[in-house]
Amino acid sequence: MKNAIYYFYQMTSYDIHKNNKNYFFKSSVNKYALIHTELPIEIIEKVKKISFEMLKSGLISNELINNKTNSIVTNIDGINYVLMRYYVNRTNTININDVLAFTNNSYSVAHHFNREINWKTLWSDKIDYMEYQILNFGKKNKIIRESFSYYVGLGENAICLLNNLTNNIYLSVQHKRMNCNYTHFDLYNPLNYIIDSRVRDICEYIKSRFFNNVKFGLNDELKNLIINQHYTHDEYILFLSRIMFPTYYFDLFEKIVVDNEETSKIKKIINKVQEFEIFLKNLYIYLCQLTEMPDIEWLKK
Repeated sequence: MKNAIYYFYQMTSYDIHKNNKNYFFKSSVNKYALIHTELPIEIIEKVKKISFEMLKSGLISNELINNKTNSIVTNIDGINYVLMRYYVNRTNTININDVLAFTNNSYSVAHHFNREINWKTLWSDKIDYMEYQILNFGKKNKIIRESFSYYVGLGENAICLLNNLTNNIYLSVQHKRMNCNYTHFDLYNPLNYIIDSRVRDICEYIKSRFFNNVKFGLNDELKNLIINQHYTHDEYILFLSRIMFPTYYFDLFEKIVVDNEETSKIKKIINKVQEFEIFLKNLYIYLCQLTEMPDIEWLKK
């Protein structure tokens, strides 16, 4: 890889480490990562612009770098890569404050990127896709077959909540996927950037913490973090809706049905159904103290 890096980027590299299909190395005093990607080039160009605006605003972000032919994507031995310079410790794990700081700091950057978001359509399409998958590929899997209807119902409840929105929602730079095990390198990786509601990352982080067997609940610390964000009425509703929407289940469902992964991870999620419902009920009661929430009978019982 050392020769390929020099050929495509005119860069002398040393201290090269391979991690799966990715390479991390140093050149001069800078740290770089050559990251495998299957994203379409138009998506990569979009997130490069987001990263550029963040860096221009004095914010932290990994910086995407073109190769010697001025292309953002480099094909090496049949595999597509992008090169990025990074400025953080790539192995440090993020915490909830890191997630909120990223959201709040990048809020001003989102204004440069107009994006109309219809969560109701996006989530309904997701459920339709999942139903197609189970109809054609998932019926043979007993765990999927017996649990699927429950999580579709949970998703449909989340979608119904969206009918109460009036579009008083602030956008920020967020992530397509958020995980409590992410490192600072992952947090600032532009390939995972997306413009979305500022509640997206924090909700997905909370769900990830909950289902990663980390002792996590609606304690005073989390309550204070929520109230200190000064969310609008719509954002509180979207917050509950996004917590309720089972992205965690659908992601694993797809890996099992499409990629034939093992079912052990999804079993852990299913085993925490009652515990998660209690968390949802406690969250709903707390949000009702902060704003006028829609009436949800099953969360009041």
